[in-house]
Amino acid sequence: MVVPELPVEIVSQILKQLRDDQYTLRKCSRVSRSFRALCLPFLFHHLCIPNADAYRHAFRLLVLESPHIGRYVKQIALDSRGLQTMVLGTENIRWLDADKFLMFLNALPALEVLRCDMDFYTGILASVLPNSSITTLHLSDIRRNSSLDFVNLLMEILKAGSQTIRSLTLQSIYVPDEIYYYASMARMLTAPGVLRALEDMTLIQCTNLPFFHYNIQMPNIKTLELIDTEWTFQDSTKVFGSLTLKSSFSNSRRLEYSMSKEDRFHGHALVQAGIYDSYLMY
Repeated sequence: MVVPELPVEIVSQILKQLRDDQYTLRKCSRVSRSFRALCLPFLFHHLCIPNADAYRHAFRLLVLESPHIGRYVKQIALDSRGLQTMVLGTENIRWLDADKFLMFLNALPALEVLRCDMDFYTGILASVLPNSSITTLHLSDIRRNSSLDFVNLLMEILKAGSQTIRSLTLQSIYVPDEIYYYASMARMLTAPGVLRALEDMTLIQCTNLPFFHYNIQMPNIKTLELIDTEWTFQDSTKVFGSLTLKSSFSNSRRLEYSMSKEDRFHGHALVQAGIYDSYLMY
């Protein structure tokens, strides 16, 4: 008796519905070689690397043993709190270096979404982003760094992704008042310039981001969301260009927004779009 086979397109659609069920996908991938090939894009679509063991395993698989799988990885999340355990053992420490992290990122040619924090070789992103496929970047600062070097690193990363990053999320970025005012007066920060590709930006629990009209512009931004964030928009029309953008603000502690008299109509449009419980500074 010959068992009829479903068309590959139908099988792929069925597997797509299982993309969040890793257990079932792994079972399916063991049915046959052809099934394994169909499962790979869904098994490796998004990776979460919460600790040293997971990173070491991912590096061995995607860089050393099966580099052809790297093209299926579209999203990745790195947690440096777990990766810090690498330095505790003599075997682990050799896996935690900048060169290997660069090799790891280069092994993911179709990567679109990267979530990481400012503790795990994020400086390498400045060299990777201009030529990468990453269009969505989520950066957080779990250690609440506050040095001028840290702020410069953030600005260098934004500059590197100015032509490629369409969606940006910054979380828990805290810049002390003294560094913020020093940066605004001395103008010594790296200037990201025009973030031409950026369309959506979310700021979560951020304070004193040093975005000034003379060092950063976002002319094509469409959606701006502030969550529990304090931020002053200085010369906002020069930063954002057209202010008729759809905005969503949630639980913002303070919002100061400056604009020229002729642009107050756009400010009214923003209020109608959802700025509330915030302080508007004209």
